[in-house]
Amino acid sequence: GATFAAATEALFSAGARSVSVLGLARVAKDG
Repeated sequence: GATFAAATEALFSAGARSVSVLGLARVAKDG
């Protein structure tokens, strides 16, 4: 959703690319 997209953008802006990628992977598995 939009909230998750905003959170992902926040992670990227913070420079946490690897963290965001891992987060997406976990969400994909859980979701």
